[in-house]
Amino acid sequence: MDEKRIILLCVLLCILGLLLLYFFGETLVRTTPIGAKFSPSGTNVQFSGAIEKLTQREGSCTLSVCDSNCVSVSVDEAVFPCALLGKGSTLLVTGRIKQVEGGSKFVQASKITLQ
Repeated sequence: MDEKRIILLCVLLCILGLLLLYFFGETLVRTTPIGAKFSPSGTNVQFSGAIEKLTQREGSCTLSVCDSNCVSVSVDEAVFPCALLGKGSTLLVTGRIKQVEGGSKFVQASKITLQ
């Protein structure tokens, strides 16, 4: 192949890659706990609040994160050690909205940052 065809092929592949990133890239919605509660299932959200309730299980924990309203957050030990969390701790939660069969929603945390 000559040099012009290689350059044209590289440019076309770059444009194709950018289009794929644009259409298949995930966006992060910055919201509040009540906003997360009413977001569609599968949405990536980020919000901050204080822990009102903490329930530890083997390998994970469930939090009730509140500002003026609360949302349930599920945290795996691999994401953040639950032993470091306590009632009243303020944190920044990043995660995906999940929905259980009964219709209630919770956030599956992918990142927790203590504030």
